[in-house]
Amino acid sequence: MPAIDRSLDAVAFVTEHFRDILRRRLSELYGLALITLAFMAAVALATWSVQDPSLSHATDSPVHNLLGKPGAIIADLLMQLFGLGALALLLPIAVWGYRLLGHRQLSRERLRIFVWLVGAVLSAAFASCLPRSAHWPLPSGLGGVIGDAILRLPAVLLHTPLSATHRFITAIVL
Repeated sequence: MPAIDRSLDAVAFVTEHFRDILRRRLSELYGLALITLAFMAAVALATWSVQDPSLSHATDSPVHNLLGKPGAIIADLLMQLFGLGALALLLPIAVWGYRLLGHRQLSRERLRIFVWLVGAVLSAAFASCLPRSAHWPLPSGLGGVIGDAILRLPAVLLHTPLSATHRFITAIVL
């Protein structure tokens, strides 16, 4: 019976030290992947153009985004949904990657993801509080569709539109 038990344990020959080394390398690989993802999203957002072909803009013109058509589509979706608040989505991803690269454990992942998403929505709402310039190419405000929807929520609940003073106070609170 002992021979059968040993044959079923496929990783019994691997020492605990080797497992620890493997876990560290995988953690570094995940961290590097997250940092790369955040950097690529930042490049896509930095080179975003409303004239690029995307899901909401069909054109045969060449793509100006440095990441090509996929970068143009992702950047356009982020800008349409979150506006300038899309930048708040990138920083936590890069920080998590840095922590994994430095062999620091991530704790309370569910809480961190929840706070990350709430923070991104609130940053989009804050960006929507800012006045839109004449050069802003989107029909929504600087916070995108989500930021505008968050700002409209008090008006819908209270049945009164937000005045400029209330928008300013909302921006301070956010």
